[in-house]
Amino acid sequence: MDISGIIARDTDNQSSYTVGGVVVATADVGKARTAIKTVGKKWRDIDNSSAVAMAEAILTHSMTLSATQVRKSQPAWDKFWSDGERFHGFMASVEKSAVGFVKSSNVIRYAAFRDGSAHSIGYCLKCHGLPSIVAPNGLSPLELHVVCDTDIQGQENIETFRYMWSEYEKHSKMKQVFRVEHKIQAVDFKTEQDEPLLMPPDFIAGCFQWYLGRPEVPLPKHLEESCAESIAEELRQSHNFNLTQTDFRLTYEEVFGDLIDQNKP
Repeated sequence: MDISGIIARDTDNQSSYTVGGVVVATADVGKARTAIKTVGKKWRDIDNSSAVAMAEAILTHSMTLSATQVRKSQPAWDKFWSDGERFHGFMASVEKSAVGFVKSSNVIRYAAFRDGSAHSIGYCLKCHGLPSIVAPNGLSPLELHVVCDTDIQGQENIETFRYMWSEYEKHSKMKQVFRVEHKIQAVDFKTEQDEPLLMPPDFIAGCFQWYLGRPEVPLPKHLEESCAESIAEELRQSHNFNLTQTDFRLTYEEVFGDLIDQNKP
């Protein structure tokens, strides 16, 4: 998973952000990693030839691709940042320690990765079907290794994000609805140098942040608009690609409801 766009209260530069997600089958990780590493360029450094090669590698080696665009709709966007400032100040005074995990920018990133992952996993199951293996408990295990770019920094913030995934694993409705049980093998934060497979979601996020956000979002300086547009259309036409566009609706009550009720400032 990766995010493209500016996560800040000021919306003058970019009025949306985009989450890119790519699902790769465990058996194909090695081949996919090799193919992506051969291209070896992030979206910001991409040129025409490497963009074409990256798109081909992604389409060849991924099970599904997803782009989730979130529009910074008002008044919800400004209210979230105002609520975040008040809640962070209150929690810092109570805890007498750093509580960066409740800052608005971090909470937005948590939610972006959460929602982007849900769209990716859900679309993958829609396209390829439910797991066929049934465990003794009557549930089909769905093993996931989640890898995100280092947008979330600081050990406390990373541990909070991992905790959110553990809660998702416990409370997912997949058990009741589809008899599928999530098994989170790991939740890792890496750079593209450490894990080349982060380049595809970086590419997807960057490509559709530009494609959906024109003209306010610039292209990489070595990539021509005609080439970028052709690639975006090719990705959109793939039956493995899912595009979601939504307005920002996140609230602090949704994320920290119990904590807010117990410690209202």
